[in-house]
Amino acid sequence: MATNHIATAKDNTQNLIKCAQINLHHSRAAMASLTKYIADNVDITCIQEPYTLQRRVIDAPTQYKTLTVGKDRSRAAIIVTNNRIDAMVIAQLSDADAVTAEITKGDLKIIIASMYLDRCNPLGPDLAKTEAILQHAKGLGVIISMDSNARSTLWHDIISNNRGKELVEIITSSHQHIMNEESSNTTFCNRRGSSNIDLTLINNKLLRRVSGWEICNDESNSDHSIIKYTINPDNRQTYNAKTQEERCNRSGSYVWIPDCMNECGCVTKLSPTLRRSVPSGIGTPSCCAVVRQGVAILSRN
Repeated sequence: MATNHIATAKDNTQNLIKCAQINLHHSRAAMASLTKYIADNVDITCIQEPYTLQRRVIDAPTQYKTLTVGKDRSRAAIIVTNNRIDAMVIAQLSDADAVTAEITKGDLKIIIASMYLDRCNPLGPDLAKTEAILQHAKGLGVIISMDSNARSTLWHDIISNNRGKELVEIITSSHQHIMNEESSNTTFCNRRGSSNIDLTLINNKLLRRVSGWEICNDESNSDHSIIKYTINPDNRQTYNAKTQEERCNRSGSYVWIPDCMNECGCVTKLSPTLRRSVPSGIGTPSCCAVVRQGVAILSRN
């Protein structure tokens, strides 16, 4: 019996889809470092600001599938190194700054997007893209890997700026979950300072499947760090409510906690701080609409 259990656990580990994301800052050296890293460690990589020449992403090994879109200089790409994974670009949800793909491995089918959010542009158009991706998914799991150029204590930055507050509201209202974990490393660091601006977002469908989010120590030759996580094709693993509560409540000032795992992501419990923030007379907070109102209040404070 024990032997069978060990064998099953080993099989599940081998079946994991290993993912990474990074902003390469259009650096050839960073592209070379990433190519070495993903050769044995990664199945799917979401890239922001890849190395390009004459508006084309280059230096990715030809045996890999490199997904890009648009005639302009690409600021988003997805590289699939595992030939057992099928990947198809969803053209209507992709452009030079966002590549969205349907990923299939065996019985698992999900949507993965790599997005670059330009800090000089308003968030509105980019956030409309994320909404369109979620609408298109129609019950499929969704992962959005992005360089948000937005700061928030919710994803373990030391400050929250206006872009971060706006992004928090959109993430919450669309029932996405932030996978970023607290770390001694930061996702971005240069001579002027460091911050956490790179995000991994998932929808409810993948809460049981995505784990192991980590900022790597490996040298990236970019001012951004490599982020890694895994997707478990087996949906039978036990949902860890405590872990998700810690993830949702990480800022100490927010947030909604999904006790039930239904399609809409409605909640039956709120963090104490958020419960105090909901206006009196609104009744027992038990649905996402109330939670969104509470988050809006907190975001304005």
